[in-house]
Amino acid sequence: MDDEEIICELLRELLGSFGHQVDTAREGRETVRRYSEAMRENRRYDLVILDLTIPGGGMNGEETMRTLLELDPRVRAIVASGYLQNPVLANYREHGFCGMVTKPYSISELLREVSRAIDTAT
Repeated sequence: MDDEEIICELLRELLGSFGHQVDTAREGRETVRRYSEAMRENRRYDLVILDLTIPGGGMNGEETMRTLLELDPRVRAIVASGYLQNPVLANYREHGFCGMVTKPYSISELLREVSRAIDTAT
């Protein structure tokens, strides 16, 4: 989930090129809807990447994570943000996230965090 369409497209292409199937969403309500649909269809997401800040009144990453945890206490999610002073980044595990990346992140940083998050779930 990222409010910037270009980021969503880049992540879809990048992660897809490494064998991951990727869905994208621009804000939290859409993310929750897609996650709920996947659960109903017995399609589990291995990992969710949530942008912390969604301008314009959309549900942000922290709110989205709380809602996803209510739906599925086993949800695995990485928080992504460029706002380094945000306390959620400093204490991401306390907010239910299993990992984090700070923007701008490199491809190798993202892939390392994605692999770590997925590998620790199994």
